[in-house]
Amino acid sequence: MNRVQVFLYPASMRTVQGIKWGYINANGHLIISPRYERAYDFQCNGLAIVQFKEKYGIINLQGQYVVPPKYDSMDPFSEHRAIVMDEEGFHVMDEQGNILTSKAYRFLSDYQEGRAKATIELKGIERYGYLDLQGREVIPFQYQSASDFKEGKAVVQMEKGKYALIDLEGRILQIYPYVFVGDLGEGLLAFQVEENEKYGFIDLKGNIIILPKYTGVQPFTEGRSIVNMGEDYIDKYGLIDKYGHFVLLPIYDDMYLLRNQRIAIGKAMDPQKPYLGKKYGVSDINGHICTGFWYTQISPYHHGLASASDGNSTFFINDKGMPVYNLPIVEGSGELVFKGDIIQGDVDYRIFYMNQRGIGILLELLMECLHRFS
Repeated sequence: MNRVQVFLYPASMRTVQGIKWGYINANGHLIISPRYERAYDFQCNGLAIVQFKEKYGIINLQGQYVVPPKYDSMDPFSEHRAIVMDEEGFHVMDEQGNILTSKAYRFLSDYQEGRAKATIELKGIERYGYLDLQGREVIPFQYQSASDFKEGKAVVQMEKGKYALIDLEGRILQIYPYVFVGDLGEGLLAFQVEENEKYGFIDLKGNIIILPKYTGVQPFTEGRSIVNMGEDYIDKYGLIDKYGHFVLLPIYDDMYLLRNQRIAIGKAMDPQKPYLGKKYGVSDINGHICTGFWYTQISPYHHGLASASDGNSTFFINDKGMPVYNLPIVEGSGELVFKGDIIQGDVDYRIFYMNQRGIGILLELLMECLHRFS
């Protein structure tokens, strides 16, 4: 199926049947009438997932069903395949709505690099294997756990205390004699020698690169890993490079990746009661802290901008973490996202659209249209 530019946007409206979802264009004109219990973004293949009578189906840009609403759950397409679930289990579907798998699975992950991780039950024990894009079982169901493929490789657990690195055909590239080996991240793998001990990093050949000294770690991204040095349920997050050197000291109550070589760093608003919430700032991956702890939430960067809230309003920030004042600032807490040339807001549990000057996309027109569809 050809990739298309999609300029229809899900919008909810009140009708005599309650809240219903349809689709508008960038001018606010109603293109697909409000009839669904939930409507999701159109994907680049021109298809969108909708919910109708508590079941999920797929429509095209004309509002016609490509797949009738008959599934209990449905994931967005990944590599031209969608994972769907019915009363029997999980299946693989192509963009024409054809089910490619010959049987149902206990679980299926989205496709990565032409492989989908799947599970079945063998003699009462869950086992992992992999399917190809045709829904065929290409790597046998023999693993106790498994990761998604990345850079042509995946980490699988063969038995307790024994992990392996495999390629896309299931060939074993390396064996690791540890109780835990984590997902691949830029050529390094988190590992744990014994249960309840600390984590370090090995390379793909099994050489120890960073000694175990962390209570928690994340895979390397952009040459950095977020690690936890906290003990006794008190988190102390820091950022390390591939030599194990701290770029950001482990003094933060929270930390997460923002892409664009940026990190969100969080401090508890009340150090004695960290469960009451945190305030966040922005740092780069070299340890330069760009802002104070001004924000209650920050979303990942996209095209040089990120959405942030300060508890009172929601707005865009630039790569220095500073508000962008020539783009909309919206009262309330939530997220702003560019959808083509317009901006979608999801703020205080309501979804709306506006242009880059902050002018609403003719939502009053929708209210006029309700009389036609109520």
